Amino acid sequence: MRTGSGDYIKDPSGLWHYHFDSKRGSDAFDAALDAVNSKPQGPAWFWFNGTPAPISANDDDDALLSRWREWKGKWNSSPEALRLMHQYAGRP
Repeated sequence: MRTGSGDYIKDPSGLWHYHFDSKRGSDAFDAALDAVNSKPQGPAWFWFNGTPAPISANDDDDALLSRWREWKGKWNSSPEALRLMHQYAGRP
C-alpha cells in the first residue's frame, strides 16, 4: 500500500511493515507522521534506516519517533539482534 512518504507491505503472517522512501520524504519526522497517518488496521512495524520499531494503536508521530530512537539505540548496541530482525522481516 503506497503512502505519501513510503509503503506499507503486508507479510504472509498478516503483519504490516512501513518502509520509508527517501525519494518521497525527507527525514524521520516525515516518515513517522506518514506511518501513523496511513497505518492500516492490524499490527505494524515502522522501518527507518534499517531499524524497526512497533507501531502502537494510539501512537502519534512523536510517540512513534521516540520509540524508534529508543529501539535504534538498543539495536545498534546489538548487531546480532539487528541481523536476526532483518532476517525475520525478510530484508537483506
